[in-house]
Amino acid sequence: MTGLFLLMLLYVFAGHCALWVTVFNRMNAWSCHWLRYSEQAIFVAVSTPFLWAVWHTVSGSLGGVLQEPPAWSVWYACGCGVALTWKLPGWWRQRQAARTAPDALLSHQQRQIDVAAALGEAPASGTGRLWRLIPGNESWQLWIERETVCLPSLPKSMAGITLTHLSDLHLTGLVGKEYFERVVDETNALESDLILVTGDIIDHHRCVPWLQTLFGKLRARHGVFFILGNHDARLGEERVRNELRQAGLISLGGETRSVAWNSLDEHQQATVLLAGDERPWFGAAPPLEHWDDADLRILVAHTPDRYRWAQQQGFDLVVAGHTHGGQVRLPWIGPVLSPSLHGTRYAAGLFDEPPTLMHVSRGISGLQPLRWRCPPELTQLTLMPAGAGERAASS
Repeated sequence: MTGLFLLMLLYVFAGHCALWVTVFNRMNAWSCHWLRYSEQAIFVAVSTPFLWAVWHTVSGSLGGVLQEPPAWSVWYACGCGVALTWKLPGWWRQRQAARTAPDALLSHQQRQIDVAAALGEAPASGTGRLWRLIPGNESWQLWIERETVCLPSLPKSMAGITLTHLSDLHLTGLVGKEYFERVVDETNALESDLILVTGDIIDHHRCVPWLQTLFGKLRARHGVFFILGNHDARLGEERVRNELRQAGLISLGGETRSVAWNSLDEHQQATVLLAGDERPWFGAAPPLEHWDDADLRILVAHTPDRYRWAQQQGFDLVVAGHTHGGQVRLPWIGPVLSPSLHGTRYAAGLFDEPPTLMHVSRGISGLQPLRWRCPPELTQLTLMPAGAGERAASS
């Protein structure tokens, strides 16, 4: 078997994986009860060529099969090669765009907290103890991101308004409560005007008592607001929503609320419109009431797939989660799994496509506590009007 032939096989297998990952990402952007089974089917589909090669290698028939392959396998291999060739340019453009900070980003500060080291050990239970043993697993490495961004439509009187974006906590019990207590403490330490929680909050009933004890401690000058994500349906939409309301949080699911904002010295006052969009999993589009009375319009969404709708409506800012930044980012490739209609395009970060700016969070945790080259994030956004400052380098 020549080296060139091996390279061709690797290229075809890469195309095979790219094809099924694309299917996986797009399917997980929808609300379908059969998705759990489709994910298992996709895993089998991706694994089949490898298992097939192992089987024929062990039986000693691999050489013969490769010399006279079935016609359908030749056509499928050609299709996989074409699929990868078609996908590579788009992937390359996304990688280049991800390396370049948008002009709207004026400054960016980062701080890393090794929660496991701070507590003496990684808070975990059950299989979470096994996940933490994986080399390079960053699930307990919390990054505090402080970004100052330019919103051209923001009135000068609102310069410096702050919001903290929390997303995808995925309370399963595998990551210990102590980790999330540290997240809450760090959130409050930012002292933001608003805290916005963008869904996928809880996955397991054993963590229901955590909801009020954790979220009840969150504090912001003008309120803590939340929407639900697809994983919250596992425990029942109303159950989770009621628990969070009892903790003092304000639900935005399918709703629009006007928030009266005032500066710290109370000399400046304005109105912030917050709209919650839980589609496609819950409810309908939020009614755009009191639109013309608002000085700042923010869409709080679970998935970045709501970006286009937000642009059409003229929102100033979108905050979203759901994609976890891919959770695992491969060297030179970046994120691979990103449940979105746009694949990995909006996996995480800041996206400036006028008239709307969007921040997509990597999230706080995940159903499986595995992160590699994609640490969890807690982000504070400071909003500034046009001309308020020059772009600064990241630190």
